[in-house]
Amino acid sequence: MKWSFLVLDFDQIYDLEPEEENGVEPAVFLINDDDLFLAKVCVEQIRDRFFDDNRLDDRTLTDIFVDMLCQKNIRYHYIGSINLTFGERRNPDYILPEVSLCLA
Repeated sequence: MKWSFLVLDFDQIYDLEPEEENGVEPAVFLINDDDLFLAKVCVEQIRDRFFDDNRLDDRTLTDIFVDMLCQKNIRYHYIGSINLTFGERRNPDYILPEVSLCLA
């Protein structure tokens, strides 16, 4: 079994903070390589689920993403978050192209 890194970056969803602050840090996951395409589909749908007017819970974007992975039986491991400021991650190339950077 092979695994791919997926970095879920929330900067497109939240208002950007001053460059020296971290805001909501990107989340890092290991995703089974066979399921990477489906995981990226979940990322594309996360914004709609997060801003759904009928949502009655207070789950975070990461919680919603994990729920979506589980619903689709996507194998994953949560690694952690990336402790970089907005200024450090302003350039979309802050993650090497070999790692899947998904902007939610």
